[in-house]
Amino acid sequence: MSLRDPGRVVCVPDFCPRTGDSIPPDDETAPPDDPGIPRSAEAGPRRAALASDTMRVPNNRVATRRSAAVAARTTLTSLTATVGTAGLAAAHANPGLLAEVDQHAAGVRDSLDGDRRPLTVAALAGYVEGLRDAAAEYGWTPPAEPVDWSEPDWTLTRLLAVCLLARGLDPRHLA
Repeated sequence: MSLRDPGRVVCVPDFCPRTGDSIPPDDETAPPDDPGIPRSAEAGPRRAALASDTMRVPNNRVATRRSAAVAARTTLTSLTATVGTAGLAAAHANPGLLAEVDQHAAGVRDSLDGDRRPLTVAALAGYVEGLRDAAAEYGWTPPAEPVDWSEPDWTLTRLLAVCLLARGLDPRHLA
């Protein structure tokens, strides 16, 4: 049997990907028993191997912390451009709308435990994505035309509240 046999899980000398067990280098015993691994799939004699040799992931398949941060900032920047700029201007001109947005901001802060830990770009962006997905399941679609802020729907008001909260974040985190 070849180690490249698709569909087979093979224990290599230092690590078993199926069970997650490591095998100490000075231990010359067989890999841990796992009913899902046939005896013929066991590794042969021990050889020196680096973990990086045995477990490789293509670079384009790994999400890096930097790309996640860029995606979060992009989400908030896009939301601010489509909803926030005009919506917050309308809210400052209409005290009733501003009060409603403020109440929604308190609800978002509550949902994200904002009273226990500071809000972050990632937390707000994740909230926006979840809100959009949930709203889409109920048939909501983002407006294609400029929004009439005299009577916005619940979802738009909530998104506007996220924009209000994002304005309070450290600007260095949004750049």
